[in-house]
Amino acid sequence: MIGRKYKGLTETEIIMSACRLCPRSCGADRLHGETGVCGVPADIYAGRAMLHHWEEPCISGTAEDGTDGGAGAVFFSGCVLKCVYCQNYELSHIRSSSRTRTRQNTIMSVHDRHSTDSTAGPSDTISHSYHTREITGEGICEDQVSENHLHHEQIGYQIPGKRISVERLAEIFLELQEEGANNIDLVTPTQYIPQIADALRLAGHNLPDDIDVSEKLGNDREISGELRNSDGTNKELTGDGKSSRRPGNHIRNRKLTIPVICNCGGYERVEALRLLDGLVDVYLTDFKYMDHEAARKYSAAADYPERAEEALAEMVRQCPEAVFADNGLIQKGVIVRHLVLPGMVHNSKDTIRYIYRTYGNHVWFSLMNQYTPYAEAAKRFPELNRRVTKREYNAVIDYALSLGVENAYMQEGATQKESFIPSFDGEGI
Repeated sequence: MIGRKYKGLTETEIIMSACRLCPRSCGADRLHGETGVCGVPADIYAGRAMLHHWEEPCISGTAEDGTDGGAGAVFFSGCVLKCVYCQNYELSHIRSSSRTRTRQNTIMSVHDRHSTDSTAGPSDTISHSYHTREITGEGICEDQVSENHLHHEQIGYQIPGKRISVERLAEIFLELQEEGANNIDLVTPTQYIPQIADALRLAGHNLPDDIDVSEKLGNDREISGELRNSDGTNKELTGDGKSSRRPGNHIRNRKLTIPVICNCGGYERVEALRLLDGLVDVYLTDFKYMDHEAARKYSAAADYPERAEEALAEMVRQCPEAVFADNGLIQKGVIVRHLVLPGMVHNSKDTIRYIYRTYGNHVWFSLMNQYTPYAEAAKRFPELNRRVTKREYNAVIDYALSLGVENAYMQEGATQKESFIPSFDGEGI
């Protein structure tokens, strides 16, 4: 994707000009500053990069195995889901003015799409303009979709995190590797998949050993992180907002060799995931719901079960078998996370049953009891204003074992701790 152009635009720019990366398919012109349901424009925003010690043992490592260097986590701003119980609410839910909320509440569930341009060129499955037949949201009609795409700078709301270039993101990956990270952990990456793919290529990830990064890039190749201003001029931004330079020796002479993990919410488009094929080594994906009503109520995504099923099938196609190093760290494969919610044991059982009957022990489960009630969610949904009981969690674990699940991570004791939630202060960005 780096350097390839179509009608003067890179593939990433084409995708960002009418964004269809996620199942919302809102069509926002993020390239010129509009923000769709995810709440962010095409510029990359991230809240923190750090060695994260609270992922699964095969990702963060353990002191017992001498692998406790941690996951090299990069926390991206914005999110295509609107989960009311999100642990990273501060970073994922963009706080905004009333005008912006109107736009953000345009929550789309696309069940039928019709391309309006059969000559869209590269990546057309992502960047086509679609006709939407069904939208799930609160009082939002179809005609409001395009009207509510607003420029974040015109509205005047602050996007959390720091703004960085594709080049700087590649540097962050390499810096985390040099700090001893076991892997690169891309947290909530969906809204930035094309830019992340560019950064991984820039860092030389999964390039053959006999190919030098500098040879792959060339001396004057453009990178698609050079997004355009509203007047059509290019801009390259680092975390401090200053122009970044072309790739230099600080990237050219280094190569990203540790596994890359896509840590996502499960609400993905297959076409977008294919942009990561060959670049992502491990998918660490949520599968939150098989209950459509719960998906609508708590994540504004009534079609979550169908989209998660499609996405998981693509992830398994790309990474069909789990591979672990001798030290226990995962190198390839798919891990499916499921967070047990209060009063929703039935949803957990339905979710586990579908995944296991479809994939057996080819995927790993991570069954979590760490649900933490938050004040904002509790006000709207009193049923969520408590922790998961030991009886509820044990019922889910017992059910998984009764099905024959063998490959699973399970949590013990009181795991609802603030330690899971880092401070999004821009450190490492």
